Amino acid sequence: MSESIITEKLINNILEWATELKHTAREFARLSSHEQAHVWNDLTGDEGRRRTFGTDGKEYFTKGLFEPDDLVGKALKDLDDEIEKLPSDQKGALVKAMQMSKDYVSSNFRLKFLRAEKFDAHLAAERMALHFEEKLELFGEEKLVREIIQSDLDEDDMA
Repeated sequence: MSESIITEKLINNILEWATELKHTAREFARLSSHEQAHVWNDLTGDEGRRRTFGTDGKEYFTKGLFEPDDLVGKALKDLDDEIEKLPSDQKGALVKAMQMSKDYVSSNFRLKFLRAEKFDAHLAAERMALHFEEKLELFGEEKLVREIIQSDLDEDDMA
């Protein structure tokens, strides 16, 4: 086997692995913090104890993710501010989803996007807008504010 063929196969394997990793990361980001902690515990075999500092300045050891309420509240407000700043043509589907169902686009739902972007509100707003643009294009307005289930997919989607 020539060196170029080996290199090409290696590159293809790396790209395939990266694609799988991307899909896995997306699925992990969709989980609640409690579910993520369970997955982490299953993978590492530990309780996920972390040394953190509360807003009172005291040191705490916690299990799983530690997200102080004041941090989450500020991040959600920052996310709302960043959504407002997005250009209208970029956030049409997101605005439509928020108008259709405040329950679906809840704090817990928005928090998933913040976690995925390590609490960077600007990136989370862009990700959220893109999510709803893609969802609207793929599934239509009637499925914009509900979870997509297997029966929503056709055979080509599942191939």
